[in-house]
Amino acid sequence: MQGSYLKPKGCKILFFAAALSLAALAGCEAVEQETHPRKRPNFPSGLAISGKTLTLLSMNYSLRFTSGGIFTIDLDEVESEIKRLESTPPAQRFISGDVVVTSSAYIEALARQAIIVSGGNPAKTAVLFQNRAEETLQAVQLENGQLKCNGQPHTGPVFGQDCVNGKGILTLKGREPYTMDTLPLATGATFPRIVMGYLGSDQIDVVELNQDNGYPAHVVDSAHLLDLVDRKDLREHVGDQVQRARVRSVKVLAEGHNGYAGETLVFAAVEFKLSIDPTFIDATAARIVWFPVSKLLDGSLDKSDLGEWNITSAINSKGVSDLEVVVENGVARLYALLTKPDAIVRADLKTIPKGTTLKSAVLRRILETCDHPLQLNYLPKAQKLIMGCYDGAAQASIRLLDPGTLKRTHILSRFGRGLGAFKFDEDRNRVYVSYGINGTVGVLQLSDLSPKGHIFPNAPRNLPGGT
Repeated sequence: MQGSYLKPKGCKILFFAAALSLAALAGCEAVEQETHPRKRPNFPSGLAISGKTLTLLSMNYSLRFTSGGIFTIDLDEVESEIKRLESTPPAQRFISGDVVVTSSAYIEALARQAIIVSGGNPAKTAVLFQNRAEETLQAVQLENGQLKCNGQPHTGPVFGQDCVNGKGILTLKGREPYTMDTLPLATGATFPRIVMGYLGSDQIDVVELNQDNGYPAHVVDSAHLLDLVDRKDLREHVGDQVQRARVRSVKVLAEGHNGYAGETLVFAAVEFKLSIDPTFIDATAARIVWFPVSKLLDGSLDKSDLGEWNITSAINSKGVSDLEVVVENGVARLYALLTKPDAIVRADLKTIPKGTTLKSAVLRRILETCDHPLQLNYLPKAQKLIMGCYDGAAQASIRLLDPGTLKRTHILSRFGRGLGAFKFDEDRNRVYVSYGINGTVGVLQLSDLSPKGHIFPNAPRNLPGGT
């Protein structure tokens, strides 16, 4: 069966990250009542885990639509299906969405990243995701592994618009919301604040959540990085003209984490280019910056509070796609995925300086056979790094690295095409990978990256033609 789409409200040309290097992968002109191309989602992207529930975002059903989907998947059912299909080769082990998807909905959003937050009294859980087309932060309820609208299963045509009458939608000031992380709970709070970064702005926002349900409430404060970074050093690589900046990744280092004795810091991977280039497909310079979140929240953040690692000066790399901060025995290590050339680097920070610029890396390693490194995370139990490479439209790879030497220990290639994102679950010894071009979620064994099968979600159930 085939269904039809409602025409989305807004439409923009969006230049996606190099990860989806179809430069014109755009939500442009939506056509009313357009037949949707297939029952699987196009470009599955963000993943989040809460208990036995995996939440999946799908950015887009057709290159012409500012549209997407959200799915909840029962991981216990996934494991049962893997066991049932044990005699089938992993590449042919297809797990049907009819069996494992517990709820799904169409959303008017080009959604890339999902975060699940819990809190309130009585306790509630919400899934937060960014709408890059409408430049909003949105939330939906998650209850007992299912998407809910005011406590009831959702049945309307558009999830988020008619659910909670817009109360789960916050309009943002930055352009193209792209990356986010959670801050530690403030005194008396039940839900955390969210740090936001933008692909079309130099802006970092802190968003307050409604303490009753976890929905986004308002932006608490903002920082504009072009007002804070060392412009003199930047002009050596970008020139004297007014620069543009975008935030590729934000990560929070919380006070007390693994013995870290400093205050809570926000780290951001930032790329720069001349403002005369409207596309910003390629960056000219890159750096990682960090600052105390307390300074941002009390309005006193200035240049002297900003720490900077000038990637371009120190390592001669023009792009940075992700970062990770790892603390072991109170000592922090900063890792970054670089582009042009594709590499991974590490800096050891016995103390994290502010108001200073790092000029060198402890270790740098070229990522061989990796095209467009995308995502980097640390596995605390395994004490390894896990990363993904887009590797063009024909393939994608997931890799495990030794954090001390940065050498690869395991790799899985060609199990899916068009890497969107991955989410690891050390308790289940699993990593879940969204393959955008396949329209599937790959299931891998985390310890050695051996493949276990593909989840095939169906079209959202509240869309005509969905199951």
